[in-house]
Amino acid sequence: MEPAETQPGRLEKIVRHGDGWTAVGLRGTIDEHAGLTAVTAALRGAVVVLDLGAIARINSVGVRDWMNWLKAVGEGGRRIVLVDCSPAMMDQVNLVRNFTQGAWVDSILAPYFCDRCGLERDERLDPVALRRSGTREAPELSCGKPACDLTFDDIEEGYFAFLDDREPPADLDALRRVIAQARAALGGPLNEVTGGASGDAPPRPPSRTVTAPRPTVLEPLPAAPPRPAETRRAGTELLFLVLLTALGGLLGYLLYLMTTLD
Repeated sequence: MEPAETQPGRLEKIVRHGDGWTAVGLRGTIDEHAGLTAVTAALRGAVVVLDLGAIARINSVGVRDWMNWLKAVGEGGRRIVLVDCSPAMMDQVNLVRNFTQGAWVDSILAPYFCDRCGLERDERLDPVALRRSGTREAPELSCGKPACDLTFDDIEEGYFAFLDDREPPADLDALRRVIAQARAALGGPLNEVTGGASGDAPPRPPSRTVTAPRPTVLEPLPAAPPRPAETRRAGTELLFLVLLTALGGLLGYLLYLMTTLD
């Protein structure tokens, strides 16, 4: 295992090796500070498995650096596999052309929500099984509690748009055996995939429950004191109004005197 980068706000990288493959676990944010090229020297073997389940955010600079890095890794003759693509990464997979740079997307994390108990959970889905189902609909899942159901918390047509891009590789079963070894090396669970699969399916991730924070009651803000410029402007307008009123009274008095003298 290579040393992990754990600086606050930076991308954490965990690298492990096996027989002909390298597993890389990424956690955090992919941005201008990600330093993805630092991982390149640690890559060994013909297959690189990238675990993206803990990527919470990627910005525009991160998208550029990510694509350049994947391209450079692929040009070295390595085969790249993306597993557990988080919702943040899936947004880019479906929006940015060539975001994966030819890498095989073996599993994705899909956001689900339970209206009844407020549970939020990411479920691992198998793109191969979804593609063979012939639809772009998220599988129906249970919350695990009576009278509760999980609802897919995104737009299905957009989230699963990538399914039309590529056919599964011919050696999918052998590739997934390598993926299972890589997951084990990274410490990931080896459970059955949600939604069914073919051959050795990618394992299912542990549930991640998010407790919604209590709503914050906002107190009304006190009125801001007038600024000096506004005070001066108000005083000028008042003085002008007083002078205009006095001038009108003077003109009226002069007209009265002229009428009386005539």
